[in-house]
Amino acid sequence: MSPPRLPSVLLPERIALDKIWGGVVLANRLGIDRSRLGETWDCFDRGPDASARIRNYGGARLHAIVEKSREALLGVALPDEFGRFPLMLKLLDATQRLSLQVHPDDELARSLDVGDTGKTEAWVVLEARSGAELVRGFHGSAECLVDAARQGRVEESMLEHVFAHRGDVIEIPPGTVHAVGAGNVLYEIQQNSDITLRLYDWGRVGDDGRPREVHLDAGLRAISLRSNGSETPTSNERQVAEGVELVVRNPCFELRRIALDRARRLDLGGSCALVTPIDGAIRVGDIDLGALTTGIVCAAAGRISIRPVARDTATVLVATPRIAVPSVE
Repeated sequence: MSPPRLPSVLLPERIALDKIWGGVVLANRLGIDRSRLGETWDCFDRGPDASARIRNYGGARLHAIVEKSREALLGVALPDEFGRFPLMLKLLDATQRLSLQVHPDDELARSLDVGDTGKTEAWVVLEARSGAELVRGFHGSAECLVDAARQGRVEESMLEHVFAHRGDVIEIPPGTVHAVGAGNVLYEIQQNSDITLRLYDWGRVGDDGRPREVHLDAGLRAISLRSNGSETPTSNERQVAEGVELVVRNPCFELRRIALDRARRLDLGGSCALVTPIDGAIRVGDIDLGALTTGIVCAAAGRISIRPVARDTATVLVATPRIAVPSVE
């Protein structure tokens, strides 16, 4: 018996996670009663029993839909090497700064035998407190940075800092040393991976009173993927149509930012997409999405209408697996 027909837009159920670095800024925006909300997972597929439930499809799990209705959901896009939905989307509230980290690429992740892919990710700054910073890159050699971490003395001067502003877009390829500074709220789109190699945690301890685990040997291997540790964060934005900017393009995904001021047609080129209004509410097909709510537009939807509701304009982020080349008319 074939599964019931998919809606054009799937509504994944969000989960909220407490973190020692979290706070109430994002919680207040989302109406979640948490005092230490660090991140929400807004689209995720970590396997059969750990993927998002779809609110408008009987609570079915996203992983099961990938297995049973792959063509209708993904179209020309492919699952990852573990048979999962290829992208993951999070919102982050860094009331305190996160640890200094680096991510592996796919090849290194396989050699580490962690049961996950590598991680390519990108951030869009939704809110930034005055003076808030991000770290992307470092000065000197990878060996010196890791040695300093082993000795518990990573100095701020060793790191490449940049002030964060609302609307900034920052790409984090594998091998990039990075950290989210205090006072930032971020949209994070990434490969479907939950692997993080922690290098340094600023002398902080976890809820158990012990220092959190670091991964210095694997981290050093990951850093060596990058030819130059210090890089200036750039978004490489370019306008691809009126009101549409291509803000990220990498081997894993593309991200477009749309200034939506009227009804338009979103053509996904035969693939799926994650659609998230970050300012204002929108209607995609016959589904309303409030601000910071994500919908998965199924490939079978083809060209689908998208328009602002309740106000004249909205700002929308559209993430697609790299194989897709969406257009907006």
